[in-house]
Amino acid sequence: MNWLPQAMHVLRDELKNIEVTISSDYLPDLAETLVRGRLDLAFLRVEPGYDLGYG
Repeated sequence: MNWLPQAMHVLRDELKNIEVTISSDYLPDLAETLVRGRLDLAFLRVEPGYDLGYG
């Protein structure tokens, strides 16, 4: 996670009104939250059964 502080600086410099929340959760719960639109981004492995874009 050494990259996270620099990534946060870049995000805040580019997107002044961004709200970032960092948390940990059970992978299927994260996938479900993404599908329901309550999260915009999550770092997770491919979770079968969810129509998500992975990159």
